[in-house]
Amino acid sequence: MAQKEKICCNNLQINKNKEKVMKVIITSHNLKATEAIEAHVNARLGKLDRFIPEVLSARVNLENDTSKLHIPCKCVVRLEIPGNDLIAEDSSQDMYTSIDNVAKKLAQQARRLHNKSKSDVKGSSNASDVERMVKEKAQAKEQ
Repeated sequence: MAQKEKICCNNLQINKNKEKVMKVIITSHNLKATEAIEAHVNARLGKLDRFIPEVLSARVNLENDTSKLHIPCKCVVRLEIPGNDLIAEDSSQDMYTSIDNVAKKLAQQARRLHNKSKSDVKGSSNASDVERMVKEKAQAKEQ
């Protein structure tokens, strides 16, 4: 039977700077989640606040598959945000490398989501400008 361990690192709190701290839940399989791994996960996911400040929680699943000798370490992270959640996973020889790669993938998804929301706002304002110009031309022709 696989060893399963669940650790809850941070709860949603207000820190000294009156900023929200995301709730990070780390689950590990066949692996002891040390304080160093927890600190590494918190450091990497903490940097994502620049792109997505409204993260509700992060679920981190760390696995060490003993049957796969070439890529035994796997990391899966699910960021719960308003709307669709962001999910990324990576496997490698080293757990720290997997965590770093997942953080990079999530940052890329967050940038894409941020740029998409910006273009939606710009597109809607341009559409209203075009509609306004069409109405003005229609009124000018009527006169």
